[in-house]
Amino acid sequence: MTEKKMVPVQVLGTEGKSTLVAWDIDKTEKRGYVPAHLVMGHADPGYLVAHDDLLPSLPYGIPFAELLKLKVTPKRLETALHQAGIWTLEDLKQKDRVLIRIATDLIGAAVWAAAQEA
Repeated sequence: MTEKKMVPVQVLGTEGKSTLVAWDIDKTEKRGYVPAHLVMGHADPGYLVAHDDLLPSLPYGIPFAELLKLKVTPKRLETALHQAGIWTLEDLKQKDRVLIRIATDLIGAAVWAAAQEA
């Protein structure tokens, strides 16, 4: 009998007989619901779930990478920076707060649309 590969997880909460866990795959955090009885261990040194049990977990959250329809290009960003009066490093230092508005304008609508589609 082969031993199951165990993955360290962080328990984020429990809902009925399901537990919401977070784990890393290639430095990317994943979250999903697994049956509570599949979560082994305790807080110190940590919880574990078999790798094969994480694969079919009920996903948690919005799959932004699949749903986002961004139209941001380097040229569009450059245009937005120039329209805001940012042409040099000095301009950027003086108007660094403007970057938040530019980012919101360029990606905000796409993020909201993805969230609503989910």
